[in-house]
Amino acid sequence: MKKTTYQFLSPLLVVSSLLVLGNVFPSHAKAGMVNINSTPEVTIPTIPTPSEVTIPTIPTPSENKIDSEQEPLLPTEWTIDLPIHSEKYSETNYAYKQCTWWVYNRAQEFGIHFSTSMGNGGEWQNNLAYEITTTPQLHSAVSFRPGQIVGGQWQADPTYGHVAFVEAIHPDGSILISQSGTGFSTLYNYQVLTATEAAQLHYVIGK
Repeated sequence: MKKTTYQFLSPLLVVSSLLVLGNVFPSHAKAGMVNINSTPEVTIPTIPTPSEVTIPTIPTPSENKIDSEQEPLLPTEWTIDLPIHSEKYSETNYAYKQCTWWVYNRAQEFGIHFSTSMGNGGEWQNNLAYEITTTPQLHSAVSFRPGQIVGGQWQADPTYGHVAFVEAIHPDGSILISQSGTGFSTLYNYQVLTATEAAQLHYVIGK
């Protein structure tokens, strides 16, 4: 019978062999090895916080209509009793920047009321529900007939006429009116009428 001989490697020899292999192992092969004990690095994208997000500002309707540069200066030596806050004027009853819209809302600031169905500017002087006079009245509505000359400067609409608000009256009979209209370059303006011009007009006294 053939005798089988078992040969055993010395533990020291095995360790030495592994160390040698580690030193001569190709670097490109080492790079492909995975270390199961290491944690892979994960890059998380940065999400902007709400404070870093810019939201565009959308102008309100009033910002589109009312511009502080449109506010006219008062004529010299004239004052008004209450400041004008046209940004609060309602468009429910009369169309924006019409002469009727202006007078209706300006009178409201003094607690004076006109009907929501006064008609066109030239028709206000024909409304029998109100007191009508040719004597200038403070804080009244002054009505111009269609085509009537306004203060010798321009002509009221030949179809609709015009209406304005009496802001002040001087001792000499001259008056200061405020008015609006689509034909004006500004939202509203002031105009001074002489005593002679003022005496030719009709004044509607509100309630």
